[in-house]
Amino acid sequence: MSIPQRAVIVSVPVRLALPAAVDKRRIVWPYAITVGAYHLVALLALLPWYFSWTGVVLAVLGLYVFGSLGINLGAILLSCG
Repeated sequence: MSIPQRAVIVSVPVRLALPAAVDKRRIVWPYAITVGAYHLVALLALLPWYFSWTGVVLAVLGLYVFGSLGINLGAILLSCG
């Protein structure tokens, strides 16, 4: 007696083509400079006179409040309204 085999359907995601105006080798300098400046300012947290344990606690609490609660509550409000 043979065991019947089930067909397995595999879905392969299809990537959309980029618009014709997109050049992958071009750097958008205003964005690149902004991201670089943001990371340079973030390095100031490693200097002793800019570091505080209060800031660490507020960063962790802010991550929870604005990241978890804020995004979820915003999604609920958008879906209800």
